[in-house]
This record gives sequence, C-alpha cells and structure tokens, in this order.
Amino acid sequence: MPRPSLARCVWRNIFQYFCVAPMCTVIFFAGVYSALTSKAIASTTLTSTTKISPILTSPHALKAFNKLNTQTDIARFRDYNLLAHDRDLLDLVIAIQALREGGYKDELVVRAVDNPEIALESVAKGEAVMSAISEWRLEVARQENKLWLSDAVIRKGEFEYGIYTCGTTMKADDFRQSLSNLVGTSDVRDQTATAVLNSLNVKKKNLSSQPVATVCGGAADFLLMPFPIDTTQTLTMDGHLLTPVHGLKVNAKATRHYLVSRVDSDGRRRFLQLQRGLRKLRVKGRIHQAYRKASVLHPHVENWSLLNP
Repeated sequence: MPRPSLARCVWRNIFQYFCVAPMCTVIFFAGVYSALTSKAIASTTLTSTTKISPILTSPHALKAFNKLNTQTDIARFRDYNLLAHDRDLLDLVIAIQALREGGYKDELVVRAVDNPEIALESVAKGEAVMSAISEWRLEVARQENKLWLSDAVIRKGEFEYGIYTCGTTMKADDFRQSLSNLVGTSDVRDQTATAVLNSLNVKKKNLSSQPVATVCGGAADFLLMPFPIDTTQTLTMDGHLLTPVHGLKVNAKATRHYLVSRVDSDGRRRFLQLQRGLRKLRVKGRIHQAYRKASVLHPHVENWSLLNP
C-alpha cells in the first residue's frame, strides 16, 4: 500500500487540531455543565428526606383527617357538617385550606400530640411550626412573645356557653331572679369559661377540675358548658343528665386563634401564608359557615337571650 504523502499528513493533523479537538472540548464541558446543573436542580427539589416542620393536631383529629384525606381533596372540601363531632378536625381542615389559599404549595406534615398544652409548648420552642388546634387568646397569653397568633377563626361575640343544671330544670326568668343567690362552677382548666363566670353576679364561684361532679353533688347550682351538637341541648356526662336553662346563654366574649412559631425557621413564611389564606376564606364567608355547619357556633340557640349582653 502506498504511504500517504507528507502534504496529506499535514492537512489531516491540521483538521484534527482545529475541528475535532474543539468538538471534544465542547462535548466535555457540556457534560460537566450538565452534571453540575442536574446536581443543583436535585438539591432544590423537595424530597421525602427534606425536613419539614410539622403542624400539630390531636390524635383523634389526625386519624380522622388521614381517612378524610384519602377520600377527598381537602382544599375543595365543603361538607363541614360532617365534622360536627370533632372541632379539632374542623380546625385542622380550615388551617390547611387557608395555607393552600395563601400560596403554600409544599408538602404538609401533620403530627399528633396528646393535648393542647403540649402543642402550645412545642410551637413556642420551635419544635413544630404551627398548632392547628385553635386556642382562646387568654389561654396562650403567657407565651405570646414566642408566637404569632393568626387572625381569629372564632371572633369576639360568636362563641356561647350553655348554663347547665343537674337533675332539675330551671326557667330563664327564675334563673335570672335567683342568680345572686346561686353558686356557679366551671372547669378550672377552661380559663375563658372561668372569666365569664367571674363576670356574672353570682353568690359564689366553686371552680373544679370535675365540674359535673361538683354541680351534681350539690356543691354548685349550675355550670357553664359549650353547647353540644344535639338539638335538644342536653348533655350526658359521667353518668349524669345535664339540662340547660332553656332560652338563656352566656357569651364567651373571646377569640380563638391558630398558633405559629416565631422560633421555627419557616415560621414567618408559614404565618404570612396562613394569614393571607384566612383572609381569603373570611371574605368568602367560609370560616363562619364552617363553624356554624359543624355546630361549634350553635345555630339552634340563636334566639336565646344573653345573660351577659
């Protein structure tokens, strides 16, 4: 075979140097850029291992929520009457709807805690970003410097207590006339009910951690309790039948709020989104509608007279 001429070898080397080598260089750097870009995209993509601060709720509300969440799109859920047996679940649904309305699009992690006191402490310490168990403002006053309080989901003047007796039925007029001679009680852990009781012109207050036993044992004449969803308004607790003073109620004159952590790194963003969403829901009338349908704001006693107008 004849050997290539010197001129052909020179031209072939020139072609490889000026054409093939730059192409390889381009391919090499394109590969490096692609690898770096892919890594950057992966690092900003939310994955199952990304730490997301939890929202807190009660154990029974979480169980019910998980079941509900598999059956319907929570953001579009409107059958609030189905939540009448669980105010914590209603609170959680409204909180999540507000966050979505407010622009929160990331994954949501909901965790259960045994009671609202633990939820309050966890949010105040930054162990959770938010508690979806709404709280009376009076109950969280001592921790307010560590919390953001949402706009009220239950506004002042909306929530009412029933006046309950044990074993007897009192008429509204008789109760009013006898009030200054009566002994009242409420659950000592319910600071809002206690504040209402303290504002009434009653003979004596006998606060108790077992208010039903206190009134049914004769140590008090009546107790303040939230109305049940039952339209008869009667309550059966600890084996006792409690009967309301029909036609009479008291106003809590208090507000309920969601709690968001000032300590959690995501707290401020979550609070602003929650606020934006709650205001949208309020304008649409959805919050008041939800709490009425679920009988938290009891429609069956709308025409009853207020003892403390």
